[in-house]
Amino acid sequence: MKVRKIYEKNNQWNLAVIMLLVILVNIVAVSPVYASTDYKVEWTEDDFMYSSEGNIIAFSDKGLEKKEKTNILVFPEGTKSINGNYSLSHSNDELRYKREFGRGKHWDKVIIPDSVKHLGYAAFYDASIDEVKLSNSLTYLGGLAFFNCGLSEVTLPDTLVNIEHNAFERNNLQEIIIPKSVKTIEQYAFSKNKLHTVKVLGNPTINSKGVFHNQEVEYRPKQNPFYENHFGFNGNQGFKSIPNGLRFENGEFVFDKNVDSVELEFDYNNDMYQGKMTIYNPNNIPLILKQI
Repeated sequence: MKVRKIYEKNNQWNLAVIMLLVILVNIVAVSPVYASTDYKVEWTEDDFMYSSEGNIIAFSDKGLEKKEKTNILVFPEGTKSINGNYSLSHSNDELRYKREFGRGKHWDKVIIPDSVKHLGYAAFYDASIDEVKLSNSLTYLGGLAFFNCGLSEVTLPDTLVNIEHNAFERNNLQEIIIPKSVKTIEQYAFSKNKLHTVKVLGNPTINSKGVFHNQEVEYRPKQNPFYENHFGFNGNQGFKSIPNGLRFENGEFVFDKNVDSVELEFDYNNDMYQGKMTIYNPNNIPLILKQI
């Protein structure tokens, strides 16, 4: 009898071990494998080159090494300005293009601390940026600062005064709010985006030469009919004509029942806000797309 009890206990123990092994194998089989390059990297002052105290111009050698370990760029607190176009003024530096923050580099996120007031010319020229957090003290945004960066959204701080030429040209912006603090917006600053909505809260001097021109827009109103003051440039569209299938009545646009979408050309204020817009009828969007 004693031998039998020991045998039964051994069987139970063996069964428990086997079940544990099965569970472990299943866990290993379904658990995600994380790349060894998933670093948590802290950026410091030593990672950058400076023209003077607090004024960053490029990556240092140490910063170039750190860039290989992360796609998140966080400038150190206390930085006063971030200048670009290092390669133009340092032609003798063999690494001049690599030291720049743009020039084809990809960033998942760029964080500019609130100590920064000046973002210089071509600071992130031709970078690929998924997300950017601008300084809440920023007053000056230089020409070509975010040219061709693939940005789909950006929040401008209410301290911003000057937006220079081509600053956000060739991105994927769909909406932009220009704060009341802005005094000047120069030519082509937001050209070649996807802006269906531009809201200007103040009364800045806007260079009429294509500041918001050449837009390729898709607009998806939430309801039909939809109001003119919900999109366009401060509620102005500048449509050259309204095609069949869409009507304008008493400040509202109304789709005909069986129309899925319409294409329109628009030009408001002599090429300042100009482009092509496709508007989709919200009542005719498949249910599965509405739920996404």
